[in-house]
Amino acid sequence: MNSESTFCAIVTTLVLSAFLSGAQIHATEDELALKNPGFEQADEGWSQPVLQTRGVEYLPEAAKSGRLGVRITDLDPQSDVTLTADPVLATPGKAYRVSFDGRVRNGERGLNVFVRFLDKNQKPIVLPDGHRYHFMLSEQHTEWARHSFEAVAPNDAAFAQVYLRTNKRAVVVADVDNISIEPLP
Repeated sequence: MNSESTFCAIVTTLVLSAFLSGAQIHATEDELALKNPGFEQADEGWSQPVLQTRGVEYLPEAAKSGRLGVRITDLDPQSDVTLTADPVLATPGKAYRVSFDGRVRNGERGLNVFVRFLDKNQKPIVLPDGHRYHFMLSEQHTEWARHSFEAVAPNDAAFAQVYLRTNKRAVVVADVDNISIEPLP
């Protein structure tokens, strides 16, 4: 092993050790960028629960801008529809703003856009007061508009994850596009 490869191995070990020990790593704006935030590559960077095979379409008519947007359709008041983004890095104690373009085509009880925080093992962190970081698109939001909400990463957060979900009692068709998460100063 030459000195250059030894140096690279030491640096890699130190960075990995810092991460695994829970040392705070500050996410840059590039690291916060959601993969495919405007759904131009359909479901790339997004996933649905394994047993959910309905309710999510990537359509030109669901786009506020660009080629595609996502349409969430939930016509069953006994179930919900969920779409989850790949996690991005988060910094404990840091405030973030989640923004998106959205509208409700028809229905009631709405579509929620959430952010949840995950620990270093990418397990959801349960907040003592529940799901307080979200915005609900309701039947009053029939025109395209930019919506946003703020969230603060808990002390054990390592990642943030945006997800869209209808309420179990919702019957709704909603369009969402151009989702972002950014750190606040």
